Formats: sequence, structure tokens, C-alpha cells
Amino acid sequence: MPIVVLAGYSIISTTQADIGIFEFDFYYGAIFVYFSTLTLSFAVVGAAIFKEGVIGKAWFLLVIGIFFNTMGDTWYYNLGLFGSYDLLHPVNMLWYAGYGLVMYALVKHKKTI
Repeated sequence: MPIVVLAGYSIISTTQADIGIFEFDFYYGAIFVYFSTLTLSFAVVGAAIFKEGVIGKAWFLLVIGIFFNTMGDTWYYNLGLFGSYDLLHPVNMLWYAGYGLVMYALVKHKKTI
């Protein structure tokens, strides 16, 4: 999954902008997109393991929250290449929703255990 998302980020970023693949901002964003997607991959594996257990719902919510954060990170670093990010951009809502879901999932997980 991280390789597929990173390839999509690379294709979209290099075809939409007049940047080459040798730009520092491109590689800097690619590092964060890769590790964010890697975290999502581990969360999906954890959710698959605990799916039938007592903490399965908490892990499902955790995956959704991390997915929102990954989408926000990918969108943000794509915007960073074009210089079109500002503090009122809708990408912030993805981060707020993602972190809110992650916090709720962790509280639900702790109460369940």
C-alpha cells in the first residue's frame, strides 16, 4: 500500500506542476507521505487481527482516523509543491477529523481493556 500511494503522489505531483523529480520539496513530502501510509498499513493489519475480538471496533475506528490523516498529509504535501496552502484550507478538516477519531478509538480501546 505505501508504494502504491507514493507512486500516485509522485505521478500527480510531477504532472500537475512544472517541477522536476529533483526538487527538494518533492522528496521531503514523499518521505512524510510514505511513512504516513506505512502507519496506515500497520493499522490495517492490526484491525484485521483484532477484527473478531472485543477491541475490533476500536481498531476499525483507529484505521479510519489514520486514513483521514494520511489523506490530509498527501493532500498537504501536494499543495506545498504549488504553494497554495493556507490556514483556512479544507485539508485541516481531514486532520481534525482524523485526530479526533484516533483519540476516540484510543479511549474506547482503553475502556474495553
